Amino acid sequence: DATSEEIKRNYSKLKKGEVYNVASASYGAKIVKASNEHYSPAVLVISPFAPLNMFDGMESARSRKPGHFEEVIVQLAKPSKIHRLEIDFTY
Repeated sequence: DATSEEIKRNYSKLKKGEVYNVASASYGAKIVKASNEHYSPAVLVISPFAPLNMFDGMESARSRKPGHFEEVIVQLAKPSKIHRLEIDFTY
């Protein structure tokens, strides 16, 4: 988790109107709920750092049972109008 000072510093580096990731922990986003953190913590989903290898990404224990699902609920850093949604499945 980023400290409040780190979050303030990250916001201060943004230029007016600049697009940034409101789902990033570096701006104060938080994990509200994760259905499965068996192999890794859900906070990796909102990490501002790219995974270095397979063990550094978000991985759940997938099931092939009908009706099974996994979910991660992210609280955005602040209320925002979403212009783009990007999901990166690297590792």
